[in-house]
Amino acid sequence: GTDEKLSYYGTFCEIKDGRIVASIQDPFLKPTDKDTFVYTDSAGQKHTKGVVFPTAALVDEPADRVYVYFGSRDEIIKVCSTSETRLYEQLNHPANRMAA
Repeated sequence: GTDEKLSYYGTFCEIKDGRIVASIQDPFLKPTDKDTFVYTDSAGQKHTKGVVFPTAALVDEPADRVYVYFGSRDEIIKVCSTSETRLYEQLNHPANRMAA
């Protein structure tokens, strides 16, 4: 997703039969100051944009961890992790379930 400043975010969703049935409302990946780059538009105006985008995920069930590898500023690959149990709890929370 993006915000009004065109910063790019990433979150988790559950897909069943080709439809999104749950989506965590709060972004899992949020750009920080280290994920921001400056660019100049065609009119010569300078802008900043925060960019993170998920590229791969690895589930380590014995350790109860999900590792998400993500791009930062279109230049760097980073990794973060969360508890697999907590991720499923969030996806199953009623506020994150989609209406049928």
